[in-house]
Amino acid sequence: MSDKFVAASDEVWRLQRGDDPESLFFQEMAHHGHYGSGRGTKQGIYVCAPSGEFLASANSLSAEKIRAMMERGLAAWSRLPEEKRFLSEDAAIEPKGRWELFRPEGGMILSSYARDLPAGAGPFGSEASGYNKDHAWFSADEMRRWLPAELVVGAEHRLPVDLLQRVLCFHLVDSVLGQTLPYSPDEVQGEIVLRITRVEGDRCDLEIRGRSSAQSDGSWNLGENDWKPKSGLFPRGIKTEITGKASYDNSQARFAAFELLVMGQRWGHTRFNGRVAQKEASAIAFFFELAGEKPADRVPPAFIDIYAAAWMGR
Repeated sequence: MSDKFVAASDEVWRLQRGDDPESLFFQEMAHHGHYGSGRGTKQGIYVCAPSGEFLASANSLSAEKIRAMMERGLAAWSRLPEEKRFLSEDAAIEPKGRWELFRPEGGMILSSYARDLPAGAGPFGSEASGYNKDHAWFSADEMRRWLPAELVVGAEHRLPVDLLQRVLCFHLVDSVLGQTLPYSPDEVQGEIVLRITRVEGDRCDLEIRGRSSAQSDGSWNLGENDWKPKSGLFPRGIKTEITGKASYDNSQARFAAFELLVMGQRWGHTRFNGRVAQKEASAIAFFFELAGEKPADRVPPAFIDIYAAAWMGR
């Protein structure tokens, strides 16, 4: 079945709310789908023609239901007149306002992985369960601020507060089982320290160590934005130990390698993160590494819209 389709994945929040041409194009199609017209979520899986003609849709985790929906979509495509299948040549639906357009090229782009750990399990064992992926972005200037001023053996450097808070507030969050909320700067504490262990030519190796803690009493302290919950704020927290290693190439002004392992305990829940029924604390791990260049590696961080970084462009 998949050979008969061109698959695309996108974040629905902007598309279902925006008034730019791309969002309106999606809305016109999705309003014919399983949730109908009007405001509200349009999350799901859709089959549509390149012209935007709606063919079929569903919102289900059942492979059989999705396969049946795809078959309905194919049947609808076979009945669709040729003139309704494709966009006209003068159609202009250029992407605008997409967060991936602000990806800081030349900076440090990290893939991050969060997963649950059963008691006694290692972070990479097959016995670990629950998994989610995100990205962390740092501009070229911010990347250099991860390093000591002098690249000499023994030099130590504490990650500046603004960058530390980005990691602790937006990336050490319990998103393993579902969408969660960020922490505010006043809810986090910790440090990340980098020390140069070897210098050879233009390359220097670093060890990374640190700790973090976050604790929320259920208040919302991040102001007015799309993440502010209308209801359902609950106490939650996390406490971790941080270790890692990296290699910086001064001639290329980039990290040639970067690995950060964060392990600790999480407790509490947010409305959508799948922990409502889990009353006890449990072990959690995060792993950060340099991202690749595949399209999937260009997906923006979950909380990019509240990074408040100058290079964001808006």
